[in-house]
Amino acid sequence: MIQWRIDNHVDLILEDQLMMLRMDIIRKMAPSAHHGYTKAGRPLFIEKFGLVQVDKLLNRFTSEELIQCHIYWLECCCQRARERSRQLGKHVENFATIYDLHACKENASGYYRTSRIFLAKILCDLFPMRVIASFIFAIFAYRLTDFQRSINRFLIFFLTIFINSIFGSAVCFFISACIPVFAVVLTAVILCFIMMMALSDFLVDLENINLKFCLSNNTHICPMTGEKVLTERNIPHNTNWDIWKNLLFISIMALVFFIMTYIRLL
Repeated sequence: MIQWRIDNHVDLILEDQLMMLRMDIIRKMAPSAHHGYTKAGRPLFIEKFGLVQVDKLLNRFTSEELIQCHIYWLECCCQRARERSRQLGKHVENFATIYDLHACKENASGYYRTSRIFLAKILCDLFPMRVIASFIFAIFAYRLTDFQRSINRFLIFFLTIFINSIFGSAVCFFISACIPVFAVVLTAVILCFIMMMALSDFLVDLENINLKFCLSNNTHICPMTGEKVLTERNIPHNTNWDIWKNLLFISIMALVFFIMTYIRLL
């Protein structure tokens, strides 16, 4: 054992600057780290197998370099155990390791490519769920608002809800790909949508809302038409392109967020 430590320069490996730089690179490809100590005082190490980028590791380092990195990691654990022994005044002879297998089957095992997983998530999970939810909401909302009873108008209404739902999902997808912590992702998504609602005239004061659309003595006649409301708010509505250009713009924005998400997952 002593000869093995001498042959591999184990006693000096923690002071090797080149090894430290190599470990910094490996931590980006294999996000595993120490997470404090257990109740018994043993150093706790969490190995996130599902996030290990195996292909990049094998292309960047040789097998000998990876073995040296593994020795470096073991020596770090032993050093933490020795430090903990001095702090507790008792001998801590080993350390604990937790293997996080989240996404291990899809990512680390190399069964599927990132592109195929990404397309499967979108085509088989995200799109179908958005279609079902948007269609159910459109049926009830269209009837309750008493819009024109036309299948063409209903399909435009449904398509508008569906595309907006896809855009919202794309934003959430991108934020979740950038931030690994669920609580932080949830907070970021909420702040993002609050800013969108505040800056897109979704939230307005009551003075800007005309609360007297209809005559007080006759609730069946509405003197203000929808065209007049759109004109007062400077919203173009004279041609069909005025409707489709908004849907096209939102679709392009959703596509951009999906592309950024895919790039982030690579």
